[in-house]
Amino acid sequence: YTISTPVGNFIEKVNQDRHLVAAIDGLLLLGGIAGMTVFQNDNHDKLNIDATLLNYESYFDFEGSEGDFEIINRANRPYGWYLFTAGQMTQEQAQIRHLRLLNFLKSIFLENIFQESFTILKQRCIDNNKLTIDDFDEIFNYEVAKTKKETIKLYIKSGQNKPILVE
Repeated sequence: YTISTPVGNFIEKVNQDRHLVAAIDGLLLLGGIAGMTVFQNDNHDKLNIDATLLNYESYFDFEGSEGDFEIINRANRPYGWYLFTAGQMTQEQAQIRHLRLLNFLKSIFLENIFQESFTILKQRCIDNNKLTIDDFDEIFNYEVAKTKKETIKLYIKSGQNKPILVE
């Protein structure tokens, strides 16, 4: 999730499914928070229970995420636009959407494939002082990536019987 590349015909894709594009942009923007929370925390038993609106600020690692929320609040990228322009949401309503995405990302990152891969990628980063998209491609084979993309799409569209960004 640390590398994003431009998508060809982005406007065309946005117009095809604004909800999906906005949710994926939200996952990208909030991915660092969920990643830091999971991968820098040795107590995964605590993380098996989802955060709530009452505890999410102490549950997730928000260190360094101020810029992400500035981007979201400007509403000039799909996620922020969807929340604040199209959805006319308040900050409190947007927090519910942030929480849904953070809990979802956390559950994905807690899966064994990501835990094992994190260890390998962390060592590569230490050894090479960087990670490239090739490192990710080598660790996550095509079938794993395809399966996770489908899981993400399904959750975004149906997320616990409601689309993840709407009421």
